[in-house]
Amino acid sequence: MGGTLDGVTIGANTPSPSIIANTLGTNQYVTLSGAQQPWLNQTGAVAGTATGSVALNYLAMNDLVQADAGWGHWVRGLYVVDHVVSPATGRRISIDGFVYVDGAGTNSQGQASFVGVAGRAQGDISLGGTGMGTVTSGAYPIGEYWGGWFYGAINGGTYHDAVYGAEFDVQVAAGASVAHKIGVSIVLTDNDAVQGTVEDQGLNIARGPTVANTWKVGILFGSEQGSINSPSSTHQNWAFDSTSTLIKSSSLPGGGNTLPAHIGIDFSTVTFTDAAIKTGAAHIDMGAMASAPTGASGHGKLYVASDGSLHYLGPTTDTRLAPA
Repeated sequence: MGGTLDGVTIGANTPSPSIIANTLGTNQYVTLSGAQQPWLNQTGAVAGTATGSVALNYLAMNDLVQADAGWGHWVRGLYVVDHVVSPATGRRISIDGFVYVDGAGTNSQGQASFVGVAGRAQGDISLGGTGMGTVTSGAYPIGEYWGGWFYGAINGGTYHDAVYGAEFDVQVAAGASVAHKIGVSIVLTDNDAVQGTVEDQGLNIARGPTVANTWKVGILFGSEQGSINSPSSTHQNWAFDSTSTLIKSSSLPGGGNTLPAHIGIDFSTVTFTDAAIKTGAAHIDMGAMASAPTGASGHGKLYVASDGSLHYLGPTTDTRLAPA
């Protein structure tokens, strides 16, 4: 390709002046002045009829690289770096995906789906694993795949406002309507058929094996940070009102409450220094559970005592979980 991408408009009769990318050394840069073309600018329209999956722009390679085994040493199919140095100001996005729909033909329900950014890692062969044990046992699994990986880091400086591993923003403007509005959806695909032999969770909150620090809160509703657009504001980040439910199980389509499960909340491996469930002035409606007989061996029931405290009544013990 010659490395001549700067200012080139694909499909144009006369490309703009180019900068030979392979002549730029480490930390060298080009000073922009006046109206500049992006390094790679695809402004043409693509039309026709597509059969199957289609890539309107396609960058691919057959990877036969034998990389070393150092952790953090990655072979990257595409590596985009925006190295921000003084006197640069303003916000940056290294890679921005945007599907903008303001005109379309007649779509079926299954066709009308749009994704801003999609990531997929797929393994189709064994990579040398010999079992589901540990390294010391001599028979252990090998191979990890991430559909996406987001890393927010602060490696220097002080008094930063926030760091996010990932943020998901959802918007339905006034005048529009939508049947399902979901911030994050974790879904088993149609071809999923095998559970994890050690862990199998829809949501996992953990830390690295050598990290000394811990999370202060596992799941937080609301935020005390303020608005991300104006962190010093008194923006209210509580996303619920008196009609909201904080945690809820779904029902069957059309209604019904017969969905199966084994345990609702299992804290059996945790020793709490305060309380397993802590409530303020909120009303706790245990209904028939409070008067139901104690369950089978190893199980029990929750009830609210006459002083307003929440208790767990097991087969042999009565434990107060939260004060009145």
